[in-house]
Amino acid sequence: MRNALGDLHSQALRDLEGSLGVSPRPATNAAVGFQWLGVNYPAVMTTLAVGSTIEFGGRLFDVKFSLIVRKSVVAQSAQPFTAGKTLIYNGTEYRIVNVRSPAAGASWHLDLIDPNR
Repeated sequence: MRNALGDLHSQALRDLEGSLGVSPRPATNAAVGFQWLGVNYPAVMTTLAVGSTIEFGGRLFDVKFSLIVRKSVVAQSAQPFTAGKTLIYNGTEYRIVNVRSPAAGASWHLDLIDPNR
């Protein structure tokens, strides 16, 4: 069963990645979106969730920013995104506090915080 809205959303993310010069495929040696488990993945950063407060581990945290990642490029990942794990974006480590997928279902939205807080 095709998801027309999901296809449209995925194409829009690919177009945005192209406009930003982000590699469209995972790579082990390219400077792209973010690094997860030693592999670089394309992503688009958004500030829509900045200032949101999320409870994680019994404490409240302010979201620094979010990454939007197409599901199709991480489908082969050895481990799904999990709250509490860390990733590297622009050379800085961040902790994932929330993983969500919008109604279109074509992407993951990862809300990130400073891991040292």
